[in-house]
Amino acid sequence: MPYCLGQKNQDYLFKELTTSGVGDSKSRGIKERAKHLALGRYLDGDVHPEPASKTVYPMPDGDEEFVYPWKCIISNIKTKCKDEKHVAECCSRLEEDLLMKGFNPVRVRPVWNSGVHSGFAIIEFKKDWAGFENALSCAKSFEVDHFGKRDFYSAKNRGDELFGWMAHKDEYDSRCPIGVHLRKKTDVKTISAIEAEDQQKALTLVSNLTNHLEMKTSHLEEMQNEYQETNTSLSKLMRPMEKMLKAYNEKRKGGLYRKIIELEKKLDAKQALELEVEGMRGALQVMKHMGDDGDMELKIKMDEIGKDLNEKGEELARMEELNQTLIVKAKLMMNCRRLVKS
Repeated sequence: MPYCLGQKNQDYLFKELTTSGVGDSKSRGIKERAKHLALGRYLDGDVHPEPASKTVYPMPDGDEEFVYPWKCIISNIKTKCKDEKHVAECCSRLEEDLLMKGFNPVRVRPVWNSGVHSGFAIIEFKKDWAGFENALSCAKSFEVDHFGKRDFYSAKNRGDELFGWMAHKDEYDSRCPIGVHLRKKTDVKTISAIEAEDQQKALTLVSNLTNHLEMKTSHLEEMQNEYQETNTSLSKLMRPMEKMLKAYNEKRKGGLYRKIIELEKKLDAKQALELEVEGMRGALQVMKHMGDDGDMELKIKMDEIGKDLNEKGEELARMEELNQTLIVKAKLMMNCRRLVKS
C-alpha cells in the first residue's frame, strides 16, 4: 500500500498516492486512514501544506450547564432507505474529518431511534480540559460558518450541510433520542462545579500525600528511637560482659602462669630423678661385677638398690605422664587465650 511504513516498494505513481488507503480503509485505524486521506488531499491541492492553527475561544460563563463528559451534537445527517430502514453512512468518515481539523474526538456515535437512524450523531471527547477545548472549538467551527444550533432550528432549507453544537442541559433533558442517549451515560455540570471538583480532588490528593508523608516521617522517627533504645540497651548489656571477659582473661592468664611454673618445677624434679636413676644403675652395674666373688652382704645390698631402682623408675614414668598432661593443658589454655583476643 502506498505511503505505508514497512512496505518494500516505496516508488509510486501519482494516482497511486492520491488513492492510497481508500480500498482497505475499513481494516485500518482512524489515525492511519486520516494520514492517507491527508496525503491525497494535499497532492490534489485541497489542503495547505501548513495546517492552520486551531482557534482558541474564551472560556464560557462558569454557571453555563454542559453535558459531562463533553459532547457535541451533529445533525442533518442524510439517511437513505435500505431494507425498509433509514440508515446513514458510517461515522468513521466524519471522525476522520474531525481528526484532520485537530478536534481530536474520542469517537462518533450515531443516534438510533427504535433501530432507525435519527439523523443525529454524538461526538465524544476526553473528559479533561483539553477535551473541553476541543469540543468547544468543534462547536464554534460550525457556529462561525452559520451551521450552529440556532441555524439548524431556524433554517427553512438545511440542504446537505451538517450542523453542530455543544451538548447542554437542553439536549440532556429533551425527550428526543438524543436526550435518551445522553441520560444513559452522561451528567450535567457547570464549569464552576467541575473546577470545584478538580480543586477538591487536588486538595484531597495533597492532603493524602501530606498525611502519607507525615505517617512515613513518624514511622521513621519511631524506628530511629527504637534503634537508639536498642543501641543503649546493648551497650549497657555489653559493659558487664566486657568486665567479666576481662576478669576471666586475667584469671586464665594467672592460672596459665601458675601452670607453667608448676610444669617447670616438675621438669626439674623429673630431670633430677632421671640423674638419680642413671647413677643407681651405674652403681648396680659395678656391684654386679663385685658380687661375682660371692659376697653375701653385697648381694643383699644390690637387691635393695635394684628394688629402689624399680620404684624410682615407676615414679619417673608417672612424672612423665603428668608432664605430658600439663603440656597438653598449657597448649589448650594458650589457644583459648588467642581465640578470646581475636
